[in-house]
Amino acid sequence: MISVSLNYNLSGVVVSSDVTAEVQLELFKNNVPVISGGWQCSIHYNGQKLRKISDWKERNSQTENDCELLEIESELDGGFRLRRFCLLDVANRIFVACDSILGDLSLEKDRGKRLRYESTFICSDNLKSSKSGKNVKSDIIFKPSPKVSNLNKPASFRVIPLASSVVEFLRASGGKIYLSQNCESSSMFVPIFFDFKLSRIDKKTIWRELTVGENLEQVPPDKATAYRIQTGKDQFLLYCSLIPSASRTFLGHNLIDEICYAKFDPKLGVTPLLTK
Repeated sequence: MISVSLNYNLSGVVVSSDVTAEVQLELFKNNVPVISGGWQCSIHYNGQKLRKISDWKERNSQTENDCELLEIESELDGGFRLRRFCLLDVANRIFVACDSILGDLSLEKDRGKRLRYESTFICSDNLKSSKSGKNVKSDIIFKPSPKVSNLNKPASFRVIPLASSVVEFLRASGGKIYLSQNCESSSMFVPIFFDFKLSRIDKKTIWRELTVGENLEQVPPDKATAYRIQTGKDQFLLYCSLIPSASRTFLGHNLIDEICYAKFDPKLGVTPLLTK
């Protein structure tokens, strides 16, 4: 069993290492479950389902600036790997859940073949959901049902599908959150951003993919990708490299990291909170 304790207002991420088991994701606020159950995913490449063929293995676990990171990895059919990380920003009430589907480099010539990813999260039955926009790719806001007592009232939160250019849909139904992404490549990054800060829930939220550069050339999103999220007055950045890290740049910030989570201020620039 691989586990990490994420304590404070959001706590408890537990990961099962059994080869056939789902990753169990448990998020609590004030001892009331918000998300609880299997983090399920289904991955297809060129119409063929990629099955998990190895145990989960822990790649990294670290704490930095009130942020905690757990990263695990498993092998899939056909030379693919599924790399998964959870990041909790305690001070800013942010939780990020990310999957990276990593194809064999020999598949790069197969650009015309489609990679499809679908995932499901189980959330509290005492929540009601609403789309912030009419688009199927829009973020979803969850708030406690009016009839729930204060003792059992779960936290309000917003779910944002950051990779809008490849997101097919994000929807909520029957106490579950469903996400679908697809692209024409053998690798793909799937970032999901959860905002639990109550004062930001009803504020305008904007997010976009940033240009990542290396040696004066743009890096494609199946190699490395970065996102900027503005929720209320707060702005955050998330970067992930799907191939070996190198000296790259986004939003004027140079880095050689594989993962970078940061705050952004138009006057102060980029302030990294956790890097790996």
